[in-house]
Amino acid sequence: MFRKLLSVLTISSFLLVSSSLVFAQSKKDWSAVESLVNEEVAVKTRSGMKYGVIKSVDSNSLVLRIAGKNSLTNNEQRYSRSDVRKVWRALLFVNGRNIGKGALIGAGVGAGAGSIYLASDSAKGDGQAAIAPFALAIYGAGIGGVIGFFAKKKHKKLTLIYKR
Repeated sequence: MFRKLLSVLTISSFLLVSSSLVFAQSKKDWSAVESLVNEEVAVKTRSGMKYGVIKSVDSNSLVLRIAGKNSLTNNEQRYSRSDVRKVWRALLFVNGRNIGKGALIGAGVGAGAGSIYLASDSAKGDGQAAIAPFALAIYGAGIGGVIGFFAKKKHKKLTLIYKR
C-alpha cells in the first residue's frame, strides 16, 4: 500500500514539474517586448531602473517615455537592446503605502536589538531583561509602521516579460 502511494506521488510530481517546464514561456524573447508599445513598463538597464511608457520598439532598441514622481515627463530615452537587462509590465503612480512592510522590518530590527541586549553582559542579573526582545519588537513595529505610512511607493513592477 505504501509503495503504491509513493509511486503515485513520485510520478505525479514528475508530471507536474515537466508540464510546468513545457508551458513556461521563454523570457529571452525580444518580440514580447515589441508587443508592449504604449504599455506601462519597468526597464532595468546597465545604468539602473527606469519606469515609463514604451513609445516604440524595433529589433535593436526601445524608446521609453520616462515617468516622474507624479506624472509622465516629456523626456524620452532610447535604450539599445544590449543595454536592456530586464523588462516588466508595471503599474505607474501607485502611491501605495508600505505600512505592513515597515512594521515587519521594524519588528525584526527591534527583536534583534532586544536579543543582542539580552545576550550582553549588562542584562545579567536583570529580571526584566527577558521581555526586552518582545518590547523592542513592538516598539520597532510601531516606528516602522509610521515610517512605512509616510514612505510612498510610486511605481510597482508586475510580471517579468524579458530577461537577457
